[in-house]
Amino acid sequence: MNRHLEHIRAIVQVQQTYAKTPLLTEECDLAQLVDDTLRIQYTSLQRHGITLTREFARLPRMWHDKHKVMQILVNLVANAKYAMDAMPEQQRHLLVRLTMDDGWARIQVTDSGVGLAPEILGKLFTHGFTTRKDGHGFGLHSSALAAKMLGGRLTLESEGTGKGTTATLEIPLMPEPRKPPPETRRKEPHVGPPSPEKDP
Repeated sequence: MNRHLEHIRAIVQVQQTYAKTPLLTEECDLAQLVDDTLRIQYTSLQRHGITLTREFARLPRMWHDKHKVMQILVNLVANAKYAMDAMPEQQRHLLVRLTMDDGWARIQVTDSGVGLAPEILGKLFTHGFTTRKDGHGFGLHSSALAAKMLGGRLTLESEGTGKGTTATLEIPLMPEPRKPPPETRRKEPHVGPPSPEKDP
């Protein structure tokens, strides 16, 4: 019972934090920010026997809250790392790709881990839901909230159990997006918070 109450308090605290914390925008190099995040995680990735591949396109400098971007990426890399724990070391591959499309920056974190069943995909952004025994269930939820604050969105895709997962963070190159990010990769809809819409 006590553990359950602590779990609820933690979720509420995360929601309140994101509701009250203003954006601290500053000029940043997104490629450098992603690279810094990976450097923070690199020792842990090595310890888990994970092979890391980077694919970075050249992007213009942009204005964003780089701490929120980094917080999201740290969570996505950590999730990918744990998703590959059950795989043999020679099959643990992490691809981090940075691209730009029609005014949007796209960061993709693709792992070769256990993948996600279709019935799980729709629940992953729900606060309190987790697939890990020691998980608290608000990492992705808080990350999705942070992405929304940045004017973007966070989505997840997986072809099924045993086929890995791709997490995609899309944020506008400018703080105020002009239109939703273009759909890519697949024809089926994304799972995750809806893209921000401009008021008429």
